[in-house]
Amino acid sequence: ATPDFQETRPRNYVLSASASALLSEEVDKAEHDLRVAQTEFDRQAEVTRLLLEGISSTHLNHLRCLQEFAEAQATYYAQCHHYMQDLQRELNR
Repeated sequence: ATPDFQETRPRNYVLSASASALLSEEVDKAEHDLRVAQTEFDRQAEVTRLLLEGISSTHLNHLRCLQEFAEAQATYYAQCHHYMQDLQRELNR
């Protein structure tokens, strides 16, 4: 096997003090940005969770109102039908 000379060459990973400080500042800023984004995400997740919990009770309330409306409509039209039958009987006399 032929040796890979790219692998055997020493690598220079030593950074200058100013480059190291700059890298440290960038890492600190990235960590700060990450904390800010995580805090905002957590806040939005909590707001969303609360809204989703409210949907269930809102849905039940809307369903109850719709049932009451349908019952009122059925009663109204039943009365109308009864009055029309009475009117028909009187007109047929």
